[in-house]
Amino acid sequence: MNKKIRIVNIISTLNPIYGGPAATYIQTCKSLSKNGFDVTVLTYDKKNFFNNKNDNFKTINLNANPKGYNFSLKLIKWIKANKYNYDYFLFNGIWDFGILLAKIFLKDKYFVFIHGGLDPYFGTEFLKRIKKNLYWKITGKNNLLSSKGVLVSGNNEFKMLKKTYVNTSGIKVYDVGYSFYQINKPKKMDYKNILYKYFPILHKKKFILFIGRIHNKKGCDILLQSILKIKKLKKYYFLIAGFNFNNSKYENYILDTVKKNKKLKDIVIISKFLQGNIKDSVIKLADATILPSRGENFGVSVIESMALSTIPLITNKVGVHHEITKYKAGLVYKDNVESISNMILKFINIEKKTLKLMKINSLKCYDDVFNVKDKNNHLVKLLKKN
Repeated sequence: MNKKIRIVNIISTLNPIYGGPAATYIQTCKSLSKNGFDVTVLTYDKKNFFNNKNDNFKTINLNANPKGYNFSLKLIKWIKANKYNYDYFLFNGIWDFGILLAKIFLKDKYFVFIHGGLDPYFGTEFLKRIKKNLYWKITGKNNLLSSKGVLVSGNNEFKMLKKTYVNTSGIKVYDVGYSFYQINKPKKMDYKNILYKYFPILHKKKFILFIGRIHNKKGCDILLQSILKIKKLKKYYFLIAGFNFNNSKYENYILDTVKKNKKLKDIVIISKFLQGNIKDSVIKLADATILPSRGENFGVSVIESMALSTIPLITNKVGVHHEITKYKAGLVYKDNVESISNMILKFINIEKKTLKLMKINSLKCYDDVFNVKDKNNHLVKLLKKN
């Protein structure tokens, strides 16, 4: 009997409020486990944010309380104590302190998921660009050169590495595609009752949904200005779900903008981060989801929308825009107010027959491109080959 390959996935948190990487990592672990790997997830969390009792992988929470760049003495101690206990270490995020530890202690035993960490968007802020370039030259690039390889999600992210704000030449890059992202679509759920109980204002109303982190990168400010630019919205509501209400500067800006403008106050609904059945219900019953992002290597919320046959409205800065255009599954426009307002106007004026076809195409795009069976998982093949 062959010995199982032991994998540990290291990610700062599985808290779902931090968006796509956590959700993607859970799917990765499920798929690796189904393919015969012995899988462990290590987080810096104080508690377990994911109930994996029905999945065959373990979770270790360090309760690390990490500092900048996720610096943690507990992580140093854990890696030193466990460096021979696993065949491969999979790290999440290239700016994490753990990658430096991997270079020191885990020679040729670690891979690194980029998860958009080299998105050209992050080079648009002057001070951040200088800081990241400095770190990259001192140790960042060498951390990746010492790895078994860098993992990207799809051809778009692969291409972006050549256009980004640091020199990525010489780094081994493997496109593991979208095959590790699968969604368990709920069955026999009473979407309407769940939605109307949680959001009674949306009873029998048309609405467009933004769901995700409230961050400048996601473009909620572009969305609000686009709404203001449109004179007639045919009684559409806009649900923005993802607020942590933690007094972040950008969240407060969005909240204040809505509060101080009567038009926005009347049609924009503010919500905390949604999970479980209510999340599925708002996605399923939305007329469309919208992601006016300034940069997105993948866009988990877009994939979740298509899995529930909901039409995505996105920018050409979202990594999956080529697939959506190819399948005619949604609309793709530029990431500015003029373009996003035109996209919303075009959508709300599309004929019902065309909308119905777009919904069918949306689900087909998900099933054909993103809902790849575990046996075809590129990451599985890569790890077994190495």
